[in-house]
Amino acid sequence: MHQPRSQHCIDQESPFGVDELFFSTTDRRGVVRFGNEVFVRVSKFKEDELIGKAHSIIRHPDMPRGVFRLFWQLLENDGTVAAYVKNRAKDGSYYWVMAFATMINDGHLSVRLKPTSQLLETVIGVYDRVRQIEIEAAEGGASKDEVSDIGLEAASREIQQLGFADYPSFMRYALSTEMASRRKVLAEGSPAPDAMSHHPRSGDAVIGDSSVASMLRCNQRCTRSLDRMLDSLAKIRTATTTIQAINQRMSQFSDKIGLVAINARVSADSAPREAIAVALAESESENREAIAAIHQSVDQLVDSLDALSFELSAAALQSETNTTFLRELHVHTDDANSEALGHVQLLTDQAGRCADDLIRRLQDADDWFAKLAKLTECLQRNAKTLRFVRMAGVKESASLDESHPFRGLFDVVNKHIQSTIDDCGELRSAARQARSSVAIMEDCKAQLIDDMASMNDQSAAFFQSACLA
Repeated sequence: MHQPRSQHCIDQESPFGVDELFFSTTDRRGVVRFGNEVFVRVSKFKEDELIGKAHSIIRHPDMPRGVFRLFWQLLENDGTVAAYVKNRAKDGSYYWVMAFATMINDGHLSVRLKPTSQLLETVIGVYDRVRQIEIEAAEGGASKDEVSDIGLEAASREIQQLGFADYPSFMRYALSTEMASRRKVLAEGSPAPDAMSHHPRSGDAVIGDSSVASMLRCNQRCTRSLDRMLDSLAKIRTATTTIQAINQRMSQFSDKIGLVAINARVSADSAPREAIAVALAESESENREAIAAIHQSVDQLVDSLDALSFELSAAALQSETNTTFLRELHVHTDDANSEALGHVQLLTDQAGRCADDLIRRLQDADDWFAKLAKLTECLQRNAKTLRFVRMAGVKESASLDESHPFRGLFDVVNKHIQSTIDDCGELRSAARQARSSVAIMEDCKAQLIDDMASMNDQSAAFFQSACLA
């Protein structure tokens, strides 16, 4: 990308591991209040060079202004946002992150992970194009605010061209995709380090060792529950994809049956044949309505699963970030780290809020597939009615000459009716599999509620005892 640079940048990555997570907190103006060890290391700034500075100290000039405008708008309006961000380290090197930011009482919390999915390459192309539009606007005399607005509009168009209705739809997909990719990469690689393998920084003194160990174990139980839920959600998505494909097939069968019904009405030359043709048309109409209802239900289900996947990914990310920070806080130095101690409570509270959002979303999950099961039963009854009408048509056609157009119609429709009945069986099977996965998620939810309550109690007690120490 050709662009003027006001900062020293080098085409070299500032590395960090896929297993590493980092976070920072800022006030409402974006001034850094705190960052964990990984953030400090990857940014290559010293801690005192970050604290009290605007978070834009790590902004890379390759990042479009419009993306940041969109980021802050969503964060301020909705309280949550996720985005790919290219950051600049102190020495000019770069590092890409998937940033998940939330509002906290008096500022913002941003958690970052290393992108590992192929979606990043797509986003890099989008950002390059948007940034070029911004550069041309600036060269044409546009102000910084105008450039940001132009970039926001360009980014929104790019997102829609990728097939997403809007940026929130894209960010839900992106965070879920990155979390799934990260889990796969970690599963294929070496085991994660033991929870207690953290090495103290020089000069640190041990405090609350047993308390931290207890919180780590409790938080890891939360993470395991969330991991099981992510596995179950993947199975639900697979079942939903199967249901979508089946529904599409049945819609095509319904169109073909409808065409047969029209031809039957045209070729019916007696009252009995007319009655059979009308019955076929009416049954097919009911069949079409049932298929349309399933289609609408599945569309709503897909939207709900997207939201559920985002909530679940956010909860898992927050929970694992808490574990990462607890490892770091296995030790601390002096009262200068009192704010760090407070972040144990902050991260626990934030993980709890994400879990609460997830739990509310889960309450409707089983209802989605129960409704689908009922619609499938209705569709199967209609298909069986179609089969009876078809048998009447075959019987009526038996006495007709082979050249009569009415006679061959019901042989054609038979395979479509049978295919619809077979597909109903597949639909029921997919719905059962999905409901089984939902049941597993419900079990995990109960365990998660207990563990989160325990984690809240322990973090509150830890913070109080640490502050009194």
